[in-house]
Amino acid sequence: MAHIKKIKRKLPASEAVRIIERSVRAVTDARIMARRESDDAGKHIVLYIERAFPDERLPSLVKDACTALQEHHWRLIPIKIPVGWIQVMEDFIGRD
Repeated sequence: MAHIKKIKRKLPASEAVRIIERSVRAVTDARIMARRESDDAGKHIVLYIERAFPDERLPSLVKDACTALQEHHWRLIPIKIPVGWIQVMEDFIGRD
């Protein structure tokens, strides 16, 4: 098993979610949803961004806004999804 260095996070997950949502909403009109999730590599924040064409690249302003959590030692995973899926996700899994 690979050695994973423990990172001391400066910010609770709920505050990290608020920061990333605020910074991305300031630069885009797209509907977004951020959630704390975890996998085999540890805890992270997933940012779901609705896009009319999910295969297109994110605008540079959105990419820059996604760096807001780096100084707080949170890993951010942006995921582009089709328009309308955030509503489905909220209905299915609920809003944290």
